[in-house]
Amino acid sequence: MGSEVDNDVGHAKEIGQLQSEVHTLNSLVTKLFEKFDLFVEKSQPKHMGVVGYIGIAVSIMTIFALLFGSVMYITNSANAPMVAQMTQMTQLLATIQNNTMQNANQGQLLSKELSGINKSVISNEDTLRWIIFDENLPKQITKTQGRMNTLEMQVGLLVEQHKGK
Repeated sequence: MGSEVDNDVGHAKEIGQLQSEVHTLNSLVTKLFEKFDLFVEKSQPKHMGVVGYIGIAVSIMTIFALLFGSVMYITNSANAPMVAQMTQMTQLLATIQNNTMQNANQGQLLSKELSGINKSVISNEDTLRWIIFDENLPKQITKTQGRMNTLEMQVGLLVEQHKGK
């Protein structure tokens, strides 16, 4: 009987060890399932909050701002020589316009002065006509005829005096 008791004790020992190992395996499997459940929870997509939506919107706006800024930089760099030429042409046109206005003003002043001179000439023409034709020439012609008559008489007297001697 001693060997049966020893056998029972050995079996009991083995059963205890097996129960201990099964218990350890059960606790390890439970921990494994808990870890798997945590992994599944973390890997599933979560509902985004307002902060997430704002972050996405800010990111998209930043990308658009960078793209727009790059396009504007490229456009401005390409158009810079043309803008400089246009600015120079604008300044040149402004100078031409100022010179044209000055020439127009000078033309108006010249026209005004010529009109004044024309009026003076017209008014002086009558005066000159009166002086030359009405007043001065007839007097000079009369004086000259008087002198001629006097000279003729004197020449005639001299001729008679000379004949008589």
